[in-house]
Amino acid sequence: MNVAEYVVKFLVSKGVGDVFGIPGGVILDFLYALEATPGIEAHLSSHEQGAVLEACGYAQAESSLGVAYCTRGPGVTNAVTGIAEAFSESVPIIVLTSHANRTQNPGMRFEFDQELDPVPLVANITKYAVQIEDPEDVCRELEYAWQQAVTGRKGPVLLDFASALWKREVTITDTDIAAEDPDGTVVYTNTVNYVMERLEKVKRPVILAGDGLRQAGACRYIRELAERLRIPVISSRGAQDVISGFPLYYGYIGSHGIRYSNFILEKSDFILSLGNRMSFPPASESFRSAIENKCVIRLDIDEREFEREIPGAINFTVEISAFLKEFLKYRKNQSYEEWISVCDRLKKELRDKDLNEAVYKITQIFQSMSSDILIVSDVGNNEFWVSRAYEYSGICNRILYSKSFGTLGCAIGKAIGACYYTQRPVLCIVGDQGIQLNIQELQMIGQAQLPVLILIVNNHSSGMIRSRERVKYNARYVHTTPDSGYGHPEFEFIARAYNIPYYTWSDFEKKLVEEEIREWTGPGMIELEVDMEVDLQPGLPLGNTCQNLEPALPEEQYAFLDQL
Repeated sequence: MNVAEYVVKFLVSKGVGDVFGIPGGVILDFLYALEATPGIEAHLSSHEQGAVLEACGYAQAESSLGVAYCTRGPGVTNAVTGIAEAFSESVPIIVLTSHANRTQNPGMRFEFDQELDPVPLVANITKYAVQIEDPEDVCRELEYAWQQAVTGRKGPVLLDFASALWKREVTITDTDIAAEDPDGTVVYTNTVNYVMERLEKVKRPVILAGDGLRQAGACRYIRELAERLRIPVISSRGAQDVISGFPLYYGYIGSHGIRYSNFILEKSDFILSLGNRMSFPPASESFRSAIENKCVIRLDIDEREFEREIPGAINFTVEISAFLKEFLKYRKNQSYEEWISVCDRLKKELRDKDLNEAVYKITQIFQSMSSDILIVSDVGNNEFWVSRAYEYSGICNRILYSKSFGTLGCAIGKAIGACYYTQRPVLCIVGDQGIQLNIQELQMIGQAQLPVLILIVNNHSSGMIRSRERVKYNARYVHTTPDSGYGHPEFEFIARAYNIPYYTWSDFEKKLVEEEIREWTGPGMIELEVDMEVDLQPGLPLGNTCQNLEPALPEEQYAFLDQL
């Protein structure tokens, strides 16, 4: 068995059924091994960034492993943004590349055409990266890279093979490399006891859920724990699908969060943070009052996250799933019914706040579709309208965001990868600017007739930056409006060029009303036009407490809610 065949068979053994990339001379042997192997399929992307984002969507759909490949030089540099996205979002992917010549004189600008060493290039955005020159290293490096990708805090790895290796016979070696599995029986028991002791002394606890719960496969445990202890749950915006639809879930917090969620955070006296980075600035006046003078316990698998110091917080490095299993052994039930009634009142009073035309229409789509359709959101004002519509609609569908890195244009690639993994329709929501960054990936959707429905929220501007320019530069816009240099193509013609059916919102809305659309069998593009003046609301001005969002509530209503 040669190296190329071995790598492909290894990927199949790890459950990988789809690989994304663009051929190049140094990677062709690997591509042909893919083509010859049953159970795995290579998909032709149109840009290496798109290929890696497709691998990300494939992996994020159900916490699996995604794989992308690219050629040397510019192929690698094109892939870097996707790799950074995977790193910041803790997505397990393997990026495979190859080189024909290894740089011997690093002082030279370019020793060989189209060659560069990718390892230092991606060192800070991968969990592991290595060049492989010897067939004796293939088994060990491949196994080690896979374990790095899928264990602990997950993330991307990169393997750069010498192209001469692909056809050489692989040297089979012992690859039984033990993953670091913490023996946490005593530690976790002590942690559980510590948390329980604190819970017995407080009256208004909240669980702050993060995406780390999904990464750890702990979603069902958090639901069971919250129900047993009767504790309200709030989340970060990017983790709103971790526990959505649960009666004790009260939305997501943040500077553009749900008002009742921020109120609940502010009024709590105990925060149990589970797999949540708590990434707001500790010095922020807005969030300081939400965390000071109360007990904060942070549990995370990545102890480096605790370098972001939260004043007064107690930190425990644990594997969340194992911790929750240990916690659930305790049969003692808690009850915070008075606190829950306050949370219910806040939600009832504020549920209909901060809705706009875009939120209503996105909600209309959400409520019409089946619960197993996955949603992918891009970056920009549209993602905040999507988040609000998700909360307002009460659906429980899986939803993917670019939470930390904020990769504009990531949605189409992720939607393609998710579609291939789930073999189900996918709803992809993107702005008129974001779609243009990876618009070339529409080729794969149209050519394969993938059931990816693309909703373009078109406000004819770079809306989020336009809002900042309005505040900071007194509405003197640069490159954010049609009058200041911004523009977009006619999307109907774009859809036709890629063999994708196109609908205006009125066309599609009619189908929603008349046909009760719940899913779709092929691609589609819907253009939802939104007035440029529809802004991102609510927002949290500097210095306001986190519950005091703007536009401000009527004084009497705010005073009433504040005293609950």
